Amino acid sequence: MRPRGKVLRSFVIAACFSGVLALSPSLGAARCAIRSAPLVRAQDTYEWVAGSAEISFRQRGPAEPVIPDVALTRSVDRSTGTATFRFERPRVLELDDIPRNGLITGLWLRDDEGELTTEDVKADFVKGRPRGVTAVLILKSATEWSRFMRFMKRYSEANGLAFESADQ
Repeated sequence: MRPRGKVLRSFVIAACFSGVLALSPSLGAARCAIRSAPLVRAQDTYEWVAGSAEISFRQRGPAEPVIPDVALTRSVDRSTGTATFRFERPRVLELDDIPRNGLITGLWLRDDEGELTTEDVKADFVKGRPRGVTAVLILKSATEWSRFMRFMKRYSEANGLAFESADQ
């Protein structure tokens, strides 16, 4: 069944009848403006700036400027869920990124409350060339779900995207 959705400032929120919430910065050919989270570079180390929310592929690495499509699923009893991040042509797959910043160690979500992380990260290849990255974050409790939703609200505000919960 095709999801129904609303377009809010170039940010698509589509809720399917199956209970899946899909967040997408694109609708057809339209794309969101890409803005990187504020970072301060000092002698090849990156420091997270308080008051921002960012996504990175390294524990102490730079923020990924490409905004992902995020699909959320939640169990019927609302005790567990998953967040699947799909990055199309992320900067982390560019040729000079690994020598400059190091290997991909996972997906790191940072904000004022701390970090959420997953090591379930896969690169997608088409005809031998890197095309995208997919990462899955497992949310094992209602507390983790709430924490993730607070992060997503901050991330959408930091990147000029609108966010609306399907629970409202």
